[in-house]
Amino acid sequence: MTADRRDALEVVEKTWSGYKRAFVSPEGRVRRLPEDDTVSEGQAYAMLRAAWLKDKATFDLCYRWTEKHLSRRGKEGDSLLAWHWQAGKVLDPMPAADADLDYALSLFFAEALWPDAAPPGLTPYGRRAALHAGDILRKLTYTADHGRLFLSPWILPRETRPPFPVNPSYYSPAHFRIFYMVTGDRRWLGLADTTYRLLERLARGPESRGSGLVPDWCAVDREGRLTPLEGRSALFGWDALRVPLRVGWDLAWFDAPQADAFFRSGLADFVEREWASQGALPSEYRRDGTRPKGREDPAFYAAYYYALGAVHSGASPAILRKNRSFLNKDGDDWDYGRDRYYTNSLAWLADGLASGVVRDLTEGDRQ
Repeated sequence: MTADRRDALEVVEKTWSGYKRAFVSPEGRVRRLPEDDTVSEGQAYAMLRAAWLKDKATFDLCYRWTEKHLSRRGKEGDSLLAWHWQAGKVLDPMPAADADLDYALSLFFAEALWPDAAPPGLTPYGRRAALHAGDILRKLTYTADHGRLFLSPWILPRETRPPFPVNPSYYSPAHFRIFYMVTGDRRWLGLADTTYRLLERLARGPESRGSGLVPDWCAVDREGRLTPLEGRSALFGWDALRVPLRVGWDLAWFDAPQADAFFRSGLADFVEREWASQGALPSEYRRDGTRPKGREDPAFYAAYYYALGAVHSGASPAILRKNRSFLNKDGDDWDYGRDRYYTNSLAWLADGLASGVVRDLTEGDRQ
């Protein structure tokens, strides 16, 4: 193992220890601080991370808590998750598509790692993942008039009229390819294709002015035209930072040419230029490449690292060092800010990729 990989693995392991101490309760609930509430996204992030770290005990704790408190099967009759819980009850039973996708992927990973070893009283990992994936297709997708399948961020009422909401960071082509390989349902490949058609149009659209930056939110009409979504952020911001991460997995795991094209559509060049000229990259950009008053954040540096790594930029090591500069090192429990749940959930993914820990765990089952 090289020294660089050992360093990355140390960050991965010690930030997981710090994350569990700060955010994961003894019952398996992932706590957002300071509100002490829980969202389905957080449960899924922790379960993915536990699978990547082969931490079955934590995975099973989070799985049991999620099924007990967020499952919609009893009241709504599907396998999706209520997105928001606090003080002993569900505050909003609506699912959030990104969380449900990550949750299903974590369970497919668990089945690959620990087949037939789900905790007593819980549905076997693979069966639960397949049910979950099926309900994502059934309840969280829609087809536009031109025949393309889209992912809905939440369940849209039947009377909903276009334009329809789109969160580009919810789309994850690597997830879709794995779900297709496991289930054989070709609709997942349709969603992977939709992902890149959306990203290509957003990254190369006139609003981006060559930056390759995509918005947190947008809308799509029946014919597939993209417009701003009223009342939602159009910045490259706290949602959109996940786009390079998700597309980066498609490049790393499947060598997808569309992923390579996305990073080369302007985003990697833009990040490299900004870093060279400014020496710092903020947490938000307008899509034309200008800067609002956003502070630096290590989760964004993880996204920028994925973008530069995709094109083998010489600036990648400096971005990784910048990402690590935010670490607080308390013994073997490291964090990126003790009360910053979202940042701690994502910032480690830079070293996760550098260490080789963040990978497709179902790959061995397909060989």
